[in-house]
Amino acid sequence: MKAKAIRSLIYWQLFRINDLPTEILSLILRDVVWSGTVPEAGITNRLHITWVSKRWREVAINDSTLWSAIWFRDQPPHERSFCWFDRAGKATLDIRVAEPRGGQWTGPQMEVFLDRVFVKLEQIRSLIVVVDNWPPALVVLDKIQDYSTRRTFGLLERFELHRNGSPYVWIGAGYEPDRHRDPMRLFGGAILPALKSITINGVHIDWNRSPLSNLSRLDIRRIPLEMSPTLPRFREILQNCPNLIRLSLDGAGPVWSPTLAAAFPPVVLPSLRHLVIGDYSLQYAMYVATQISAPNIRELTLMNLVGEDYAPFFTLMTGAFPEVRLLTVQNVECVAVPASRAVMVKWLKSMPKMAFFRMANLKINFLQLFLADGEDPNSGIVRWEANTIIPPRQTIAPNLLYLEVYASDPALVVSLVLARKAIGAPFRKVFVDHNLIAKFTPEQSKAVTADGTPVFILPAPVQTIEEVELMAD
Repeated sequence: MKAKAIRSLIYWQLFRINDLPTEILSLILRDVVWSGTVPEAGITNRLHITWVSKRWREVAINDSTLWSAIWFRDQPPHERSFCWFDRAGKATLDIRVAEPRGGQWTGPQMEVFLDRVFVKLEQIRSLIVVVDNWPPALVVLDKIQDYSTRRTFGLLERFELHRNGSPYVWIGAGYEPDRHRDPMRLFGGAILPALKSITINGVHIDWNRSPLSNLSRLDIRRIPLEMSPTLPRFREILQNCPNLIRLSLDGAGPVWSPTLAAAFPPVVLPSLRHLVIGDYSLQYAMYVATQISAPNIRELTLMNLVGEDYAPFFTLMTGAFPEVRLLTVQNVECVAVPASRAVMVKWLKSMPKMAFFRMANLKINFLQLFLADGEDPNSGIVRWEANTIIPPRQTIAPNLLYLEVYASDPALVVSLVLARKAIGAPFRKVFVDHNLIAKFTPEQSKAVTADGTPVFILPAPVQTIEEVELMAD
């Protein structure tokens, strides 16, 4: 028995892994490389593998698939990244471009860079570009438009362009080169059969002449109304994507046309499972909500709805998403008005299958909604202190099992966990961001776990197993 135990402890050290066939060892090394939970791990894992032994280095370098995911974030001329680019050979490529450490992209640098990357244009499966300023972002749009007139992005499935600078600082008359002033067509207007996912963040395109159809994911963010698609074009895009699974509208949407909107029925999106709405005024949120019908939503995300009483918006949302399993709410206000609280309680009641709640930057007024009595919406206020709580006759979110927390007041998190337990609806697991857990006092940490509730620390924003299982339902 002792020998068996010792063998199990040291077997992994004795296993003759280098005697495995090359193709088997290659598969093992791929699993090691992609096992990281954060993007940086994919870079360091590949480096470490090539340092272990001559055998591993040969196998790794000769495996083009191992080098096919490339994150360009080193300083120009990107010697390390282009070394991996060359090692990838003819493999399908996933390209991610970020601001180089200690610097920022310029327009000319981006031109030279893309000319080199687009040597393998036909091999690119995903292209994600994240920059801060206008010049490199516009060069990206210009280059993909130019190259599309001569060659085709035949394998491209995913395209993302993010300009992270000031959201509504827009270019105008006098901008050089002048050909960048006017909105450009994505891919020169060419239809790409493989393209399924598009993200446009902080830049403008020619919405009318860009190929936006048959998508499974559409994500638009931080676009001024004057540079947005018209309402008819916005509706046309949605109608042309019958298999749309994820729709994200964050500070972006159709041009404001309330009179025209009243004449249209909502666009039905039966395949939509994920919906994100954020950074909207009350009137605009209601305007967009009237244009979309998605009864099969599984994950609903609401962000940055503040400064007004959004009760009319939540009235529209009540009953619209009965299949929601996962609710994410970040920086959303609940005003301390009994009538408004009643509206929001009714909205939560209309999502009885919700099992996972993700929160960030929420105030006590919103969290008290989860303690209300479905038959007495304003009772949650007096139920907040755990030692005075009387279980409600009708529990809000009765199937809520998991809580995930970011950027929140630790005291409110503790109170919510204890209060849900006191009303007979405890959380099964609590997930806390690693940055937030450091702000918990020893007493708060002890209070959360005192009743046996497991608390897990998330090293980065990643999908938990529970979330994956809920979304698979």
